[in-house]
Amino acid sequence: MPNLSLAEVSRASRNAMLSAKVYKTVRRARRGDPLDAREQSILSRGANLLSEVVQGSLLIDRKPLEQGFYTDLKAYRHALSALVQLQQRIEEEKAEPLKDVTRILRAYRDDLSSLSQGRKVSEARLAGLAEFFRVLSAFFSRDVQSPPPVRQELFRAAS
Repeated sequence: MPNLSLAEVSRASRNAMLSAKVYKTVRRARRGDPLDAREQSILSRGANLLSEVVQGSLLIDRKPLEQGFYTDLKAYRHALSALVQLQQRIEEEKAEPLKDVTRILRAYRDDLSSLSQGRKVSEARLAGLAEFFRVLSAFFSRDVQSPPPVRQELFRAAS
Protein backbone atom coordinates (compact mmCIF):
# COMPACT_ATOMS: atom_id res chain seq x y z
CA MET A 1 0.00 0.00 0.00
CA PRO A 2 1.34 3.46 -0.81
CA ASN A 3 2.24 5.75 2.05
CA LEU A 4 -0.44 8.20 3.08
CA SER A 5 -0.12 11.83 4.13
CA LEU A 6 -1.24 12.93 7.57
CA ALA A 7 -4.40 14.44 6.04
CA GLU A 8 -5.20 11.15 4.32
CA VAL A 9 -4.63 9.21 7.55
CA SER A 10 -6.88 11.66 9.40
CA ARG A 11 -9.64 11.22 6.80
CA ALA A 12 -9.18 7.43 6.82
CA SER A 13 -9.38 7.44 10.63
CA ARG A 14 -12.57 9.49 10.56
CA ASN A 15 -14.07 7.17 7.92
CA ALA A 16 -12.98 4.03 9.80
CA MET A 17 -14.63 5.29 13.00
CA LEU A 18 -17.77 6.38 11.16
CA SER A 19 -18.04 3.05 9.31
CA ALA A 20 -17.67 1.13 12.58
CA LYS A 21 -20.34 3.30 14.22
CA VAL A 22 -22.68 2.82 11.27
CA TYR A 23 -22.13 -0.94 11.51
CA LYS A 24 -23.00 -0.96 15.22
CA THR A 25 -26.03 1.27 14.70
CA VAL A 26 -27.38 -0.86 11.86
CA ARG A 27 -26.95 -3.93 14.06
CA ARG A 28 -29.05 -2.20 16.74
CA ALA A 29 -31.71 -1.42 14.13
CA ARG A 30 -31.69 -5.09 13.06
CA ARG A 31 -32.45 -6.09 16.65
CA GLY A 32 -35.43 -3.75 16.56
CA ASP A 33 -33.98 -1.33 19.09
CA PRO A 34 -35.22 2.25 18.73
CA LEU A 35 -32.55 4.66 17.48
CA ASP A 36 -31.87 7.89 19.35
CA ALA A 37 -30.93 11.24 17.76
CA ARG A 38 -27.19 10.50 18.02
CA GLU A 39 -27.59 7.20 16.19
CA GLN A 40 -29.78 8.81 13.53
CA SER A 41 -27.02 11.40 13.05
CA ILE A 42 -24.45 8.61 12.63
CA LEU A 43 -26.61 7.03 9.92
CA SER A 44 -27.04 10.40 8.22
CA ARG A 45 -23.26 10.93 8.21
CA GLY A 46 -22.84 7.39 6.85
CA ALA A 47 -25.26 8.26 4.04
CA ASN A 48 -23.15 11.37 3.30
CA LEU A 49 -20.03 9.20 3.11
CA LEU A 50 -21.83 6.93 0.67
CA SER A 51 -22.81 9.99 -1.39
CA GLU A 52 -19.09 10.74 -1.77
CA VAL A 53 -18.52 7.10 -2.75
CA VAL A 54 -21.37 7.24 -5.29
CA GLN A 55 -19.73 10.34 -6.77
CA GLY A 56 -16.51 8.35 -7.21
CA SER A 57 -18.43 5.55 -8.88
CA LEU A 58 -20.12 7.98 -11.26
CA LEU A 59 -16.79 9.61 -12.06
CA ILE A 60 -15.15 6.26 -12.84
CA ASP A 61 -18.14 5.24 -14.98
CA ARG A 62 -17.97 8.63 -16.78
CA LYS A 63 -21.55 9.42 -15.84
CA PRO A 64 -22.92 12.82 -14.76
CA LEU A 65 -22.11 13.63 -11.14
CA GLU A 66 -24.73 14.44 -8.54
CA GLN A 67 -24.70 18.07 -7.44
CA GLY A 68 -23.46 19.16 -4.03
CA PHE A 69 -21.29 16.20 -3.08
CA TYR A 70 -17.54 15.81 -2.73
CA THR A 71 -15.93 12.97 -4.71
CA ASP A 72 -13.81 10.63 -2.58
CA LEU A 73 -11.99 8.18 -4.84
CA LYS A 74 -10.11 6.52 -1.98
CA ALA A 75 -13.40 5.85 -0.20
CA TYR A 76 -14.80 4.59 -3.52
CA ARG A 77 -11.85 2.21 -3.86
CA HIS A 78 -12.46 0.85 -0.37
CA ALA A 79 -16.21 0.53 -0.97
CA LEU A 80 -15.57 -1.31 -4.23
CA SER A 81 -13.10 -3.63 -2.47
CA ALA A 82 -15.69 -4.28 0.25
CA LEU A 83 -18.32 -5.09 -2.37
CA VAL A 84 -15.93 -7.43 -4.18
CA GLN A 85 -15.06 -9.19 -0.92
CA LEU A 86 -18.74 -9.57 -0.08
CA GLN A 87 -19.47 -10.68 -3.65
CA GLN A 88 -17.00 -13.54 -3.32
CA ARG A 89 -19.02 -14.83 -0.36
CA ILE A 90 -22.27 -14.33 -2.28
CA GLU A 91 -20.93 -16.30 -5.25
CA GLU A 92 -20.04 -19.14 -2.90
CA GLU A 93 -23.70 -19.12 -1.88
CA LYS A 94 -24.79 -19.13 -5.56
CA ALA A 95 -26.55 -15.78 -5.31
CA GLU A 96 -26.91 -12.89 -7.76
CA PRO A 97 -23.56 -11.60 -9.14
CA LEU A 98 -22.29 -8.04 -8.61
CA LYS A 99 -23.28 -5.93 -11.62
CA ASP A 100 -24.14 -2.26 -11.16
CA VAL A 101 -21.89 -0.91 -8.39
CA THR A 102 -23.39 2.59 -8.48
CA ARG A 103 -26.91 1.20 -8.10
CA ILE A 104 -25.86 -0.91 -5.10
CA LEU A 105 -24.08 2.01 -3.42
CA ARG A 106 -27.06 4.31 -4.00
CA ALA A 107 -29.38 1.69 -2.52
CA TYR A 108 -27.18 1.44 0.58
CA ARG A 109 -27.14 5.24 0.85
CA ASP A 110 -30.92 5.42 0.49
CA ASP A 111 -31.37 2.70 3.14
CA LEU A 112 -29.19 4.66 5.57
CA SER A 113 -31.14 7.85 4.84
CA SER A 114 -34.41 6.02 5.46
CA LEU A 115 -33.16 4.60 8.75
CA SER A 116 -31.84 7.99 9.85
CA GLN A 117 -35.33 9.42 9.31
CA GLY A 118 -36.99 6.66 11.35
CA ARG A 119 -38.36 4.70 8.40
CA LYS A 120 -38.26 0.90 8.28
CA VAL A 121 -35.79 -1.04 6.14
CA SER A 122 -36.17 -4.77 5.49
CA GLU A 123 -34.18 -7.29 7.51
CA ALA A 124 -32.34 -8.49 4.39
CA ARG A 125 -31.31 -4.91 3.51
CA LEU A 126 -30.17 -4.27 7.09
CA ALA A 127 -28.09 -7.46 7.05
CA GLY A 128 -26.40 -6.37 3.80
CA LEU A 129 -25.76 -2.87 5.14
CA ALA A 130 -24.25 -4.17 8.36
CA GLU A 131 -21.92 -6.55 6.56
CA PHE A 132 -20.88 -3.90 4.03
CA PHE A 133 -19.98 -1.38 6.74
CA ARG A 134 -18.15 -4.01 8.79
CA VAL A 135 -15.89 -4.79 5.82
CA LEU A 136 -15.60 -1.12 4.77
CA SER A 137 -14.44 -0.16 8.25
CA ALA A 138 -11.68 -2.78 8.04
CA PHE A 139 -10.41 -1.29 4.77
CA PHE A 140 -10.30 2.23 6.22
CA SER A 141 -8.60 0.90 9.36
CA ARG A 142 -5.79 -0.54 7.24
CA ASP A 143 -5.04 2.97 5.96
CA VAL A 144 -4.83 4.22 9.54
CA GLN A 145 -2.44 1.45 10.54
CA SER A 146 -0.04 2.37 7.73
CA PRO A 147 2.16 5.14 9.18
CA PRO A 148 2.55 8.31 7.14
CA PRO A 149 5.86 8.86 5.31
CA VAL A 150 7.02 11.60 7.69
CA ARG A 151 6.93 9.23 10.63
CA GLN A 152 8.70 6.52 8.64
CA GLU A 153 11.51 8.89 7.71
CA LEU A 154 11.89 10.08 11.31
CA PHE A 155 11.95 6.48 12.51
CA ARG A 156 14.66 5.56 9.96
CA ALA A 157 16.72 8.64 10.91
CA ALA A 158 16.50 7.74 14.60
CA SER A 159 17.64 4.14 14.07
